[in-house]
Amino acid sequence: MKIRVKLYSFFIFLSGNREGILELETDDVFSVQDLLMKCGVKKDYTALIRVNGLNRNINDTVNLTDGDFVEVFPIFGGG
Repeated sequence: MKIRVKLYSFFIFLSGNREGILELETDDVFSVQDLLMKCGVKKDYTALIRVNGLNRNINDTVNLTDGDFVEVFPIFGGG
């Protein structure tokens, strides 16, 4: 199973490239929470997760499927 992940803002450094994109291949079943752990993203710092354009909860137990595109946005502020 292949899953593409796009990390934003300060999470980009976890990807090891400037685009913030990871491609994960696994035979394991992955939930959103499993994916965050695999990428090294702390869920306490995560504001929004989108799977194929749909918002997901950080504790979502829905399993990801082959070809899913996951976007991970950190908490950020401004004013």
